[in-house]
Amino acid sequence: MKSDHPTYPNPTIQEAVIEVHFERSEEKAWSASNFATYFEKVKADYPLLEPVQQVGFQMLVGPQGVSQQMVQAEQRMKYTHKSNQFLIQLSDRLFVQNVLPKYPSWQVVKEAVEINWKACIDTVGDCKPRRIGMRYINRVPKSAPTEKPRVWFKPNDNIATAALDSLAPVFSRVETKTDNSNVTVVTLAEGDNAFILDIDRVLLCSDTMKATGLMPSLEILHEDVWAVFKSTCGDKMEGFLNQKN
Repeated sequence: MKSDHPTYPNPTIQEAVIEVHFERSEEKAWSASNFATYFEKVKADYPLLEPVQQVGFQMLVGPQGVSQQMVQAEQRMKYTHKSNQFLIQLSDRLFVQNVLPKYPSWQVVKEAVEINWKACIDTVGDCKPRRIGMRYINRVPKSAPTEKPRVWFKPNDNIATAALDSLAPVFSRVETKTDNSNVTVVTLAEGDNAFILDIDRVLLCSDTMKATGLMPSLEILHEDVWAVFKSTCGDKMEGFLNQKN
């Protein structure tokens, strides 16, 4: 599938996240040494390796009521690109590619994911994607504190109509489930004198999907995310996106 989308000179994307939950083959056991093995494969472009600090909690219900107990969270490593624009996160069942400003283009992001996903497969062995997520978080600066979303966003199916004329703090969340495998969640909120448009697209994978099926699936998800974003853009948004610094 070939996309023909514009690459805006002034993108609103603050972060793009591609998240792949996978199931490993039982033929190859997971080892903590896999973090170092993966690092060897990507270190030319991702020279910084560091653990991701995670804390997990488990809720317990007993005679004394409800309490929380700290539990060991999964081991996860973060690999940082030499430009600081790209990050990879890896655990025994999760691969994440983060893209930070300034967003380059889908073609550049796609090529990075393809290379880094292949390195993941080479490290952990054959695996099956079980859940794929693609999330684009956009920051749209408000021209005035009292500015309403309708100034930037046109009426569409992905933002509650009443929210477009709401005063601060604005909040809209529309979740659409087209079948048992496909979910889209679009959230409009506020933060730091800006509107935040968060588009989260999720695919629950079939049992037959193989590791090689990731990239075609990402193309489909990206088309859906793009369609949602485009449907929200009013004239002022279009003008902002096309500003040349």
